[in-house]
Amino acid sequence: TIRYDAAHKLFRIDAAQVTYAFGVDPDGMLQTVYWGSRLAANDPLGPARVSPGHASFDSPGSTSPQEYAGWGGRITIQPDLKAHFADGNRDLVLHYAGHRIDGDALEVELRDIRLDVSVTLRYTADPATGIIGRSARIENHTAQAMTVDEASAASLNLPAGDNYSLRYLTGAWAREWRLQTRAIVPGA
Repeated sequence: TIRYDAAHKLFRIDAAQVTYAFGVDPDGMLQTVYWGSRLAANDPLGPARVSPGHASFDSPGSTSPQEYAGWGGRITIQPDLKAHFADGNRDLVLHYAGHRIDGDALEVELRDIRLDVSVTLRYTADPATGIIGRSARIENHTAQAMTVDEASAASLNLPAGDNYSLRYLTGAWAREWRLQTRAIVPGA
């Protein structure tokens, strides 16, 4: 199920044994709030909040777990979208502009604060497994060309910790399905 709590500007997706929640913080940025074991329907989820910096030079865009960050403003984290324009501008600051729930899909629109550029994030969830699917559609409605240097469909905002691992399968003919495990460490 996909629900929107207008009072807290909070989106919640429940599927199988998983709850995924994100919301709009007071600065207008889309921010991850919770991702983990399924919560009861009446379990409270607080609204998205602007995270305080760790130092005077930390901007909220770098310390808040953004759902989809553009390469602009005072951001110091790895963005989800890097682009530049013909005039050399590379500044994209994406804020919440609206959303639409269409059955089992959620579309959230982000817009740049100055240019007519939008990103539509589409969320779906598999009811049997709880796997969250997400895609990003990037649109340039300005008169000048925009070059997309890098684009991601999603970010993973994990709580601080050092015990994360990535598991994936490799193989070749007659050696299929070899499970590989690798520690996830800071970096790109």
